Amino acid sequence: APGNGTVGGVVAFLAGGVATVSGAVRADGAGFRGGARNADFCNGSCTCRTDDAAALDDGMCRMGGRGEGFDTSATAFGATGCGMGNRGVGGGGGGHINAGGAGGGHAGAGGTGGAAWCASTSNGGRPGAAIAAVSTETALTFGGGGGAGQQNNTSGTNGAAGGGVVFVRAASLVRAAGASITARGAGATDSGNDGAGGGGAGGAALLRALGATMCPTVDVSGGRGGTSTAGMLGGGGGG
Repeated sequence: APGNGTVGGVVAFLAGGVATVSGAVRADGAGFRGGARNADFCNGSCTCRTDDAAALDDGMCRMGGRGEGFDTSATAFGATGCGMGNRGVGGGGGGHINAGGAGGGHAGAGGTGGAAWCASTSNGGRPGAAIAAVSTETALTFGGGGGAGQQNNTSGTNGAAGGGVVFVRAASLVRAAGASITARGAGATDSGNDGAGGGGAGGAALLRALGATMCPTVDVSGGRGGTSTAGMLGGGGGG
């Protein structure tokens, strides 16, 4: 099951003998959760001059919700965790008016959210950060969630979840034809005339075998950011 902030998000199996990987083993979109789009909000007269109402942190959640990451404080993710600023690997939400959410980060940084309705206003979510280089033999971590787009016309979209974790340990590892292991970040849904969400970052996979090893195809890539019908209000891609 996907991670819910307490449990889930991990696919793991141990074998004392030969482990044969056949078909697809997936933890796609099972990692840190994406941010939620805000309730419809537009400051004042909804003109370009009001775009400066955006903020890196917005406890009232008039901006898009930021993606989940390692920060577990109340203002990082959830009901009061909104604003353009990222919190570690969690991508920032879209700023006022209608900016796109940022992609989550992990091995690489996420993409910046698309500009606000006024093209000259760079109020897109700030990208989820890349983590410091850590060996997967030491720590296996989720991909960061993407930030949500900002909306005032009920057509923005949420950020997408990051990839989960796959861990396999066996005496020896054999792959069947076409076998694959994936922990990809999810892609965000496209939006209407509002900001789109950012993509989730790729997760992690670790395969360990004492003897002969025939590894399957492994994919831990980030997900795409959503596209807006309004053009430049799209979300950033996941790292």
